[in-house]
Amino acid sequence: MKKILLFTTLATLFLACNNQDKYVINGSIDEVEGAMVFLFKEGIKDSSIISKKNFSFRGIVKEATPMSLLIPTGFYDFILEPGTINIRTENGEISFSGTPLNNALQKAREELDKVQRQGDGTVIDCYAKLIKENDNALGIILCSEVLQKYDDYSVYSLISDKIGPYVSNSTQYASFSKHFKGVANGLEGVMFSDFTIPDGSLSRKKISLSDYVGKGKFILVDFWASWCRPCKMEMPYIKDVFMKYAGKNFDVLGVAVSDSPTASLKAINEEDLNWNHIINAQKIPMELYGINGIPRIILFSPEGKVYKNNLRGEQIEKTVREALHGIK
Repeated sequence: MKKILLFTTLATLFLACNNQDKYVINGSIDEVEGAMVFLFKEGIKDSSIISKKNFSFRGIVKEATPMSLLIPTGFYDFILEPGTINIRTENGEISFSGTPLNNALQKAREELDKVQRQGDGTVIDCYAKLIKENDNALGIILCSEVLQKYDDYSVYSLISDKIGPYVSNSTQYASFSKHFKGVANGLEGVMFSDFTIPDGSLSRKKISLSDYVGKGKFILVDFWASWCRPCKMEMPYIKDVFMKYAGKNFDVLGVAVSDSPTASLKAINEEDLNWNHIINAQKIPMELYGINGIPRIILFSPEGKVYKNNLRGEQIEKTVREALHGIK
């Protein structure tokens, strides 16, 4: 009898705990009939089909966690947590509600929208305040949002001062932190960070950034790829400064990233890029300098410090001319 009673008690406790961890997602959205809907976090976690504008998910979640909903119109972040989560679209806007953190997320987004519309303070300051108040899954989502929108080291520094231990220890923040440590390497006045490519010279020998930068010349470094149309649009400006200023005090270095050596060599010859090159660098310099997109054009000083980052168009010649004349 005691064994039966113990078994019944344990079973009741198990079911109670299981019920506490259950989530139900009820969605009603204006999307294509029969289209797929996905729960996404570092890969697809679950899927559903839109039927008569509705879809649903059910499952178990131990703790509140950031999640993305993938529908035909895009990705939308919300918080997967125990309870019933309601997802609705209206006038092109999507909302998440029904559970404590999703209600708070909806309120936070409304507050951010109000600040943006009325100009009552800055959106970044509003994000910082909300992140400070929410050291939880909501804080992770808000932190990710602001750092994706503003790829700026000063924003990262502000947000980093506001986050609590929960957000700080998240994989999402760790990823941003790694990126912005790279961004810090490209800040003006910072000494260059070196990298070496074992077969990166045009003759496929070992070559390093330090073979050129920090050797007593201003060096204009162009991170580019053969497939990158915006990169090719900058090449006439780089050719112009190379023809005008290359010599004792100035030179140009091309660094081919995310590109095959064969394609890089072909483009160098076809485009008449008659300056020094490092090829086959792949993602190494991108991660080292926190570069999200190319072209990225950086002017380094004779001693090897970042003189100017993210140059474009006519700004390239103006910056090089002023640097060579001792005017910043």
